[in-house]
Order: sequence, then C-alpha cells, then structure tokens
Amino acid sequence: MTQPPKQVWRRWIRRVDIAAAPATSEKVCAHLSRWLDTHDGLVLSYRSMPGEVDLDALLRRDDAERFHLTRTPPSGPLTVHRASSPSERHRYGFDQPVAGSPMVEASEMAIVLVPGMAFGFDGSRLGHGAGYYDRLLPEVGADAHLVGVAWSGIVVAAVPTEPHDVAMTHVVTEHGLRLAT
Repeated sequence: MTQPPKQVWRRWIRRVDIAAAPATSEKVCAHLSRWLDTHDGLVLSYRSMPGEVDLDALLRRDDAERFHLTRTPPSGPLTVHRASSPSERHRYGFDQPVAGSPMVEASEMAIVLVPGMAFGFDGSRLGHGAGYYDRLLPEVGADAHLVGVAWSGIVVAAVPTEPHDVAMTHVVTEHGLRLAT
C-alpha cells in the first residue's frame, strides 16, 4: 500500500493536538542532556515555534558555549549562529539570532537537533513545508548525529519522503532517545 502524500500528512498533524506541554519538553531535554554528556562537539539547536518541543533548557547547561542556533532570514537558507548571540522575535513567534550576528559553518556541527511536524522511527522526517532543513542538512558533516526532536504523539513507523529528504540518525521524545531504524 502506498503512503498518502505529504500534504495529507500535514493536514492530519494539524488536526492532532500538537501543543508540547512544558513537562514533555522537560523530559525531552533531560534525555538529550544525558546523551549530550556522552557526545562531544558543537550542537545546532533551534528556538521552538508554537507546538514544537522547547529546548531552551539545554541552552542553560554548563557547556552552553557549544550550542548554536538557526536563524530563518526573510529569504534564503537557514544560517547558523552562536546561541549566545543577541536575539529577536521572528514573525512566526520564535526567537532567533539577530541579523548580522556572526555566522558559523553548518559543517562544524557534530550534532543537529531538528524540529518537524512528524517523524518516523525509521528516521524519516516531515517538515513544515518550506524546505529550510532540507537545504541545511546536506551542509552538515556526514558523521554528524541528526536528532529528530518530537513528542511521542507525532512519531510513527514512517512518514512519506522525497529524494532530497535527509534521514535522522536518532529520534528523541519524552520517552527517550533511540537510534533510527
């Protein structure tokens, strides 16, 4: 049986209550924090939009200098900046580094924490549809850990993919972090 197209999945996800409760975000951050304690290198994270898991607690870790954040410019691809950069509110309701903040190459990241509308345990990811991460992830080193960050209600066996989609190496929810299979 073939899977429905991505548009059908996005409509289904929008009908699901995807508000990530603070307790869920805390649990996800706790799992990620323990895992990060055993992995070296720079970490690329994101500031959450409404309905996404909030990872701000990770930015308060003792090793917060290793964290970087994405910036969504008015046009063009995502850019990468130190998490300590001054921030501004994006029109979609999340904070991001201000324009003109020094950029860092995505290829320097060892770990990338990736938001999405839905994830598959097989590493598949359904984004919001703008293709920002589809363009960013190929710039990250081949050995980087790509961690899909979600609450368990939006993780299924697999979601539809296209040839340009980059698979996650791991998926983390409030129930724990696991290798994509």
